[in-house]
Amino acid sequence: MGKKQLLYIIGGLVLLNICTIFFFTFRENQNVYANNSLNETVASIGNEKITRQDWLLAMEQQGGKDILRNLIDQKLIEKMAKKYGITVTNKELNREILMTKSMQDSNDQFENNDLLRKEIKTNLLFEKLITKDVKVTEEQLKKYYQDHEYFYDIPTFYKVSLIEVKTKNEAEQIIEALNNGSSFDALAMETSIDSASSPQGGNIGYISKDSKEYPSNFLQAIANLKIDQYSNPIPYKGHFAVVQLTDRINEKVYSYNEVKDQIRRQVALSSIENNVTPESFWKENHVKWFYGEDK
Repeated sequence: MGKKQLLYIIGGLVLLNICTIFFFTFRENQNVYANNSLNETVASIGNEKITRQDWLLAMEQQGGKDILRNLIDQKLIEKMAKKYGITVTNKELNREILMTKSMQDSNDQFENNDLLRKEIKTNLLFEKLITKDVKVTEEQLKKYYQDHEYFYDIPTFYKVSLIEVKTKNEAEQIIEALNNGSSFDALAMETSIDSASSPQGGNIGYISKDSKEYPSNFLQAIANLKIDQYSNPIPYKGHFAVVQLTDRINEKVYSYNEVKDQIRRQVALSSIENNVTPESFWKENHVKWFYGEDK
């Protein structure tokens, strides 16, 4: 499984899990508050009202089936992993998280670390389940490592938020406001002219110390910051920027022995001819759901 493919899978799972939590939280509230809560107005357009009941029904119609499928798959994977004594160690999980974050483009998808950990753990359990009986040789493992050595050589990454303004004077005013206790996120949304990051509170995600997308003075300014510290005004794309460092991933090179188990999974996965999903195991585990019988 390639780096980008893994990223898209994890990103999709994280986003779907966010929707799952959001949707079923409100379903629980529906049972607690009954009719009064269901008739509560959650939005209005002039005299037209949108009630909580309208909202919940729309969410169920638009994503309810996928959300329920995701919950079933997660529970099924946990059940099967327990049956076969398959676990994921914190060391394995932390390594996968590090690699996943290092794969991100500048647009950060994973703000909730708890959800990220949960989804990556579920993905690892499933990969271990479907590859547990696949045989691979030491020669195959070493060749994979040699062919994909770049994947295990992770450079330093910085997670950065940015406020872009037109003049140095404006940038200095931003710094003064920050020194007086203003929120970086709020200032970014209010004042930054960078249309991509401004709605995200200035967040531009993780960028490599060797990134070609950003000028060297910009990267050097970030490298000198401590976590949560913000910079002085930096010349940036003909304007000026104030940047804040919110996370740092230090350079890490994994040896063959450190990642041998992960490589075994990847080689084993590549040898499986048919596409295997959690739903492939629904029938034998007698899964029944609202939308029909077991698969």
